[in-house]
Amino acid sequence: MDFFESFVLESEIMHPKNSKPSLVTQLPVLRPVDFGACALDAYQLFRIRDDAPLLDGLEMAKSLAEGVHQLSLKVAEEVNKNGVAQVSELRALGFLADAIATLTFSAHLAILKAGDDQ
Repeated sequence: MDFFESFVLESEIMHPKNSKPSLVTQLPVLRPVDFGACALDAYQLFRIRDDAPLLDGLEMAKSLAEGVHQLSLKVAEEVNKNGVAQVSELRALGFLADAIATLTFSAHLAILKAGDDQ
């Protein structure tokens, strides 16, 4: 037994006052936010659910961001070879970026609201 172990009783290590609850159980759910306008100043076609787990939303945003990065590299490579970038490709990248921004904004609002509720 080393110096520090001699001061900590085994019963104290797992005592409830020394245990922290799982972070996942403390996280709020996403906040509803609309996105996906067909044109500037148009109505939004999609909405983030207000009961979706925060970590699910952030995981989706991370995955979509990786996809946007990969797709934009491919489009850039094609354009650099004097290829053509299709409007639909650019709109798809824009939509994915909008979804990512909305998911992270929804998570941001959820965290702010959770802080206000305490």
